[in-house]
Amino acid sequence: MQLQQTKTIAAGGWILAILAIGLVANLASWSIWTVLALVALIPPVVLWRFWNVPDQSMSESIRKALR
Repeated sequence: MQLQQTKTIAAGGWILAILAIGLVANLASWSIWTVLALVALIPPVVLWRFWNVPDQSMSESIRKALR
């Protein structure tokens, strides 16, 4: 599985889990839903921003040069 797919699945799962918690808790206040939305969206944004593809290793560089 590629990194982009992994990040998408992790972010989607997190958002769905937080949404399910909000629905099960039967939240009625708009302010609570706003806080819940922030809790649901901030971790995926951080995930997309800071989880990058690792740099190419020395052995990968050598293999690429030999091809």
